[in-house]
Amino acid sequence: MLMAVRVVREVPGAILIGIVATTLIGIPFGVTQLSASAGNSLGEAFSQLGTTFGAAFSSKGFGSLFTDAHHIMLSVMTIFAFSFSDIFDTLGTFIGTGRRTGIFSNEDLTQMKTGRGFSSKMDRALFADAIATGVGSVFGTSNITVFVESAAGIGAGGRTGLTAVVTAICFLLSALLSPLIAIVPTQAVAPALILVGIMMMSSFKEINWSDLADAVP
Repeated sequence: MLMAVRVVREVPGAILIGIVATTLIGIPFGVTQLSASAGNSLGEAFSQLGTTFGAAFSSKGFGSLFTDAHHIMLSVMTIFAFSFSDIFDTLGTFIGTGRRTGIFSNEDLTQMKTGRGFSSKMDRALFADAIATGVGSVFGTSNITVFVESAAGIGAGGRTGLTAVVTAICFLLSALLSPLIAIVPTQAVAPALILVGIMMMSSFKEINWSDLADAVP
């Protein structure tokens, strides 16, 4: 509730303040577990790099998908399904967050609805996302893509690529501080995710619910 009040009053860093405050308040109540062994260490991650790096191209990766002729069609359909789900998930998130930032002009929005391609802004964003997804896969990480949590940064005033750069730096620092960050309890993160969800729901008003061709997809 206090986090929501701070967001409504446009307090800078309201969500981050709420997460830190909830984590600290949870210590005397036993909600926050102060465990030195919590989280994964950076050293452990590097030690596993020999196993995960390039594993997608090993005999147990893509190489194992097409060894059995009976499973070739299943493998192709699975790759096709995952690729399309990732593409549409990325497109939807980009458009939703992009509208919140105001980077799309009326001409851009018209082009999205009636044109056969994308504006240069979306084109560059999708290219960056594709590169990140490919590089992340080679390193054996989970899918690297744009997330709806980006709305938190937008809600805090982020409007340019500098926001993404600062976020990347914070993620780099979090790799070094992962044991400390891991003590943040779910109770501290859940309110932030709810607020982010509310921010993303605002895009629903743009849907023409009277036109099933728009509403159903």
